[in-house]
Parts: sequence; structure tokens; C-alpha cells
Amino acid sequence: MGHTVARIKTYNPKDESLSLELELLVDTGSTYTWIEREKLENQS
Repeated sequence: MGHTVARIKTYNPKDESLSLELELLVDTGSTYTWIEREKLENQS
């Protein structure tokens, strides 16, 4: 059995030039999904 990953891009809706691309492990049994605050605050 393998792992499933997804490449995502998140951005600031007030300034779309502030974005972050991540590769995340998919958890199909997860109720909530989160990204560490430090990663979002340091978007480039």
C-alpha cells in the first residue's frame, strides 16, 4: 500500500501575490485539515 500526496497552493485572498505551495500527505479519514501558522505567516 502506498501513500497519496497532493500538491496545493494557498494564497492570501487580500493579496494573491502572497502564496505558498506545499506537498501534503492525504488522510482520507481526517475530519479537519490544518497548516502550521508559522508557514502561513511566512508566505512569500
